[in-house]
Amino acid sequence: IVGGFREKKGISYALAALGKLKQEFQNFEVTVIGDARSRNEQHEKQKIIRIIKKMQMEKHIKLLGLQPYNVTLRALYDHHIFLSPSITGSDGDTEGGAPVTIIEAAASGMPVISTRHCDIPNVLGKINANLLVQEKDVEGLTNAIKLLMQMDWGIIAENNRSYIEENHNIKILANLMEKIYHSL
Repeated sequence: IVGGFREKKGISYALAALGKLKQEFQNFEVTVIGDARSRNEQHEKQKIIRIIKKMQMEKHIKLLGLQPYNVTLRALYDHHIFLSPSITGSDGDTEGGAPVTIIEAAASGMPVISTRHCDIPNVLGKINANLLVQEKDVEGLTNAIKLLMQMDWGIIAENNRSYIEENHNIKILANLMEKIYHSL
């Protein structure tokens, strides 16, 4: 899990889903990269810590705080699942697109469990789309993790990577944008 401790990142829903999963599976570790900077984020951080304690997941969760980009990128290759269930915050705050971390995770070949929020469905391969759930759906997130455990991760990885290469390659997109600007 990677993101600032903002409500829109849905970290509390991710942790609640993992807490439900813990009832069936005890052998898992979760790394959370991110932290709070503002007053609102401090409120969200306290909520995150309360959920971890309530679900008795202290031994399963590592809170790494804010990390530089290279550490975050390396973490993608050291973990198995990227959990990023973005939501529309109570103040109307949204991703306004797709989190770059989801694109990076998909490009690394990591399966992504997320929500059908903003542009998230548009940055993942079709096979990975089965792992997207409605916003704030803890049961859906839990079931998506269980579904992923039964899937061929190699196919998901290849599908996500090829989708990113075909649709989100900066070299291709930069050339396309240049052509559009020149045509105007």
